[in-house]
Amino acid sequence: MEYQTSYEYTSTTTTYSSDDNVVRSSTTHIQSESQTLIVNAVGANFQKDGQKLGTQDPYMQFTLNLEDKKSFQKTYTAKNGGKTPSWNQSFNLPLQGEPDLFIEVLDKETTADALIGFAAIPINQVVHAQGGSINGLFDLYDVKNNVVGEINLILQAQGFQNSSNQQPPSSPVRFQSYVHEVHQKRCKSLRTKEHVAEAGTAILGGALAIGAGLLGKKLYDDHKKEEQEEKDRAEEEERRRQEFSQREEELKRREEEFGRREQEEQQERERREQEERERREREERERREREERQHQHHKKKSHCNDDDDEDCHHSRKKCVDEWDPVGTYKAGDRVEYHGRTYLCLQGHTSNPTWKPNAASSLWELA
Repeated sequence: MEYQTSYEYTSTTTTYSSDDNVVRSSTTHIQSESQTLIVNAVGANFQKDGQKLGTQDPYMQFTLNLEDKKSFQKTYTAKNGGKTPSWNQSFNLPLQGEPDLFIEVLDKETTADALIGFAAIPINQVVHAQGGSINGLFDLYDVKNNVVGEINLILQAQGFQNSSNQQPPSSPVRFQSYVHEVHQKRCKSLRTKEHVAEAGTAILGGALAIGAGLLGKKLYDDHKKEEQEEKDRAEEEERRRQEFSQREEELKRREEEFGRREQEEQQERERREQEERERREREERERREREERQHQHHKKKSHCNDDDDEDCHHSRKKCVDEWDPVGTYKAGDRVEYHGRTYLCLQGHTSNPTWKPNAASSLWELA
């Protein structure tokens, strides 16, 4: 958000006279070095008229700072405005970084004014709008968070980077409003004062002392009922919050359990892979040892001298084995039997009766 160092604008002050029902306005030329929010209270539309006798007389009051009661400004009272009051009154509010505009609509009473509806309006939706201005419809709420109607406000933000003299749209568009917790507490206090004032007025009615007492009791009972309902809602919200927290904890526990199982399964897969590698290495080592033993056995039975040992596996001419009665031979193999060398004619597995000098179909002198 950027500040504009200096700009000029026109401030319009509107007054209302209840005697002649006339709106008077005065215009002042002001130069400012800060940001400004121009509020034009057009009118409102409520779902019902809360006045039990006659028609309600609504007015709007608003502020940027709930903590400063003196900062509230008011429109004039729309006499007999009922459910559709109209004000068409503008105000200029200096901005110092406040996030919300707090509005309240009340019914003018002889005792305590009755709250009709309230809302908090985020200012950033005005600042970020095209040209820094909006023609908006905003929901109004009661102290139970129920929507009771809507209010039409034309809002313009001056002194911002995108501020311009562009007029807001002629037709209103719905924008955001919400219930601010601190604002809601203030409005509940207004309702309490209203109930107390109504009860006091009823009790002080001399001619209808008994009836007034009953009315006061009814108002008091209604107030206690609202307090109990508010307490019940708070307890229900707390119960839901606890249930949500429990569900969150259960979900977290399940995620941790799933992660633990994933880790265990990964460790098990790694363990099995390690065992498989070790088994293969062991089998390879045993195979090599077996081949080495066979080679040593071959050297013992061979007539090769030490110089020919290196070529023992490669040359049948240099190295001839003793005939093995239970050996396996293929065509071309050579063996020595009783000092003579024989050549294998066809592959076979020997037995003690197929001696080279007797089995002529299998062996011949080399």
